[in-house]
Amino acid sequence: MILVIGGKSQGKRAFVLERYGVGAARMDGPSEVGRTTSGFMESPSGADRTAGGFMESPSGADRTAGGVMDSPSEVDCTADGFVDGALAPWEFFLEADRAWNLHLMIRRRLEAGGAAEALEKELPGQLFKARPERILLVDEIGCGIVPLDAFERTYREVTGRICCALAAEAREVWRVVAGIGMQIK
Repeated sequence: MILVIGGKSQGKRAFVLERYGVGAARMDGPSEVGRTTSGFMESPSGADRTAGGFMESPSGADRTAGGVMDSPSEVDCTADGFVDGALAPWEFFLEADRAWNLHLMIRRRLEAGGAAEALEKELPGQLFKARPERILLVDEIGCGIVPLDAFERTYREVTGRICCALAAEAREVWRVVAGIGMQIK
């Protein structure tokens, strides 16, 4: 796994694309793994992109009442092939070889009633088991003033602990600031 951390809008995706190339989720640089005939990644289920240009969800279900994107007609993947943790269903995010907004996926799981302790214990292992050669991007959210709201504090703490567990097992850990990557591990 390659874990890339940094503040919001600091150029993490651009850094990954420049360093590893489109479709790459390997440690040895750019590859053709994950490319389709259109040049974009395949979905975890193996379906090619739809005519609308977005990836198929594993379930093929329509948009849920909670606002989570489940349909190929919805945006659950960016044009550069990263699955978005803010929108994609968990199963889709879990199988993605490139994913961003891990922190927002964690938030969604907590908001849906997920137990903090269970997420801390289970989520890192699930991510490694499903796709150990993934590239995972996460925003740094622990800086600044400690929130007054208990949920916000729990969300930050759980995200931090999950990121620590992922970093401990990852082959590479990068911090990106202003589009410049600094290798931590």
